[in-house]
Amino acid sequence: METGVLTMAEAAYRRADGISKSDLDWIAAPRTPAHYKARRDGLVENEQTPAMRLGSMVHRAVLEPDTMAGAFVVKPEGMLFTTKEGKAWKAEQTAPIITQDEANQIHGMVRSVWAHPMAKRILHNAKTEQCLFAEDEHGTIRKARLDALVGGSVIPDLKTSASADPQEFERSLGKFRYHVQAAYYIDLCRLVGIDKSDFVFIVVEKEPPYACAVYSLSQDAIELGRAEYQRDLARVRECTAKNNWPGFTEDITVIGLPAWMQKQAEALL
Repeated sequence: METGVLTMAEAAYRRADGISKSDLDWIAAPRTPAHYKARRDGLVENEQTPAMRLGSMVHRAVLEPDTMAGAFVVKPEGMLFTTKEGKAWKAEQTAPIITQDEANQIHGMVRSVWAHPMAKRILHNAKTEQCLFAEDEHGTIRKARLDALVGGSVIPDLKTSASADPQEFERSLGKFRYHVQAAYYIDLCRLVGIDKSDFVFIVVEKEPPYACAVYSLSQDAIELGRAEYQRDLARVRECTAKNNWPGFTEDITVIGLPAWMQKQAEALL
């Protein structure tokens, strides 16, 4: 496997050998090594939800605008796919079909990103959609597909979100382990000889006014993300060496109510 900074199509990147941060999400709690193995063996389908499809299109429109010709087609207003005409039109299309409202949404989000002074400054002249591959000290091939490579110490990352409010985005950060992504990308850059130490999120809302904000991730959060991905990689290596991919515990485990229900129960007792 060739290592370093490579330019390749997303589909080729996903087929290439190497462990990505997204892969590690499948071994971290609440998932187990069994979930990770099923994912790696292709037993878990990667279904693209409407939200994921929107995010992919916005990423492409912001970061690779020159590739947007033919990226999607807009369904004619009032057309029904249950009619003969609608079925025939749909069968002729080779690109994803979206509604006019979705097209307006994409255009609105793109305009908002480029209208934000700091986002525009960060992304100006960036090398976009860069694929990184490197072998670490344990002989593990790691990989990542960065939204953009820019000068200086920063790695920028574009996120679409229901809310760009800082407190709301912090919840998304924890839920989707974005701090793990930040540490993984920073360390992978260093493995290929690129000095990076900071991670910046460019967050754009999915609904009008498509508000955009730029957030720098704290070093404490990055350190926690580093500890989490190192734990996850160690578990992958251990399970691989033993060829043992356990699921949940085989013993009987005592469980109780969720914390919020427990508090309600305590108030009644």
